[in-house]
Amino acid sequence: MYKVILFFEFLKENKDILENLDIHDLNLETIEDKLVPLARENGFFITAKDIFRFLNEENSGLINDDMLSEVAGGKGNFNRVMAASLLAITGFTGLINNTHTYAMGNAASSVSQSESKTQSVKTIKNHSNNTLSEAEMEYYQKKIGDNYKFVSNKGMSGAFATAYKLEDKNGNEFVLKIPNNPENSERWIQNQRKTDEKIKKYYKDYKGDLKIANYVKFGDDFVIEEYLGERFDPNEIEKYSKDDIQSLINGMAEFLNYSHSKEKTTSFSVDDVIASNHIKFMDAYDYFDQAGALNEEDKQMLLDVINEAENRDKSDEKTCALVHTDIRAQNIVYNPKTHKFALIDFDALFVGAPIYLSFTSATIGSFGIPYDIASRIVNKYNDISDTKVSKEKIKLMHKIGTMLELFRCAKYGYKPTQEFIRNELWTNLKARLEKIDKGFEN
Repeated sequence: MYKVILFFEFLKENKDILENLDIHDLNLETIEDKLVPLARENGFFITAKDIFRFLNEENSGLINDDMLSEVAGGKGNFNRVMAASLLAITGFTGLINNTHTYAMGNAASSVSQSESKTQSVKTIKNHSNNTLSEAEMEYYQKKIGDNYKFVSNKGMSGAFATAYKLEDKNGNEFVLKIPNNPENSERWIQNQRKTDEKIKKYYKDYKGDLKIANYVKFGDDFVIEEYLGERFDPNEIEKYSKDDIQSLINGMAEFLNYSHSKEKTTSFSVDDVIASNHIKFMDAYDYFDQAGALNEEDKQMLLDVINEAENRDKSDEKTCALVHTDIRAQNIVYNPKTHKFALIDFDALFVGAPIYLSFTSATIGSFGIPYDIASRIVNKYNDISDTKVSKEKIKLMHKIGTMLELFRCAKYGYKPTQEFIRNELWTNLKARLEKIDKGFEN
């Protein structure tokens, strides 16, 4: 989440930008339409999902009862929590005015409208509550039609939706996705349609082995997609054959080459992505050093990484037309019947973004794909693509991204003790840096 924190720090330093925004209600729609474009314009490649997750993080330490009371008269309404989060992060009290209880909307009105709505059957509201009741099963069975049947009432939860497996009368498999928050169903469906449009527009000629899920049916509070497999599990890599892994490598390289071949533009510095324009790498170094976590060898190792990042060759840092921006283990699925891999979650597809984000994901620090496999994907990509990328730079971005992610989440999130920083946090970071080095050896 460090990239979201950096964006909010940018807003904090440039309060006039927030002041000029015409925001009347801080909900998913305004995040998508107002904050995300603002972030992109200023070099922060984040999604509405990233902002939503961060603002909705209960343990962020950014919201307290006094603040909620002052800003919105309580914490019974989700939008009030979102507004209070933004106010807390940016320190911009100018968002409050006399017309509304808070500048992001009329809290009392929002509550009354929400309470006035009744539903005989409600969709899944909690990520941990991913099991449909009999009433919910009956409700959705009527909506999806007799051609589809539930395989199980237990689903797999994501950030915004829960997925349930279906079968048609011929035994073909599909996925039913239901939004977690029924109040956001309309907006969620709109985003799904937009994603479907982007896939059909930009990947209509794509014939690669790495599959892309097709949308089959849209409802007012659900979508049905083609089933492509179960989530890839890098922690049990031994259950995939060598041929399977090679198929993943080849498929990923072909997919990236197809995406990148659409269009390339002038140079784009990934400094904004790895945050060197908005946070000094030495801040992370000082954080660990002041906690007494670094011995002399560790100090030199970390300084070498920082020096390499600050003085790297940037001439190959370009944008291209299509970048998924969220390629990581959580968004890769595998079908053991066909031995095919697939890439999902195209909500984060950017039309015009740095090529290097394809090899790190927009989060950079959170990746999940084993680094030795990532290294082989880079090798294969460079073999087949006209656009070459630097594996050393990709390795460096993973190191810097991992360092900044752990540092920012610790300092501005859960705020660990000095002892924890020395004994746990630095040990974890050091192990991850060593793992990156080892993985990119081949």
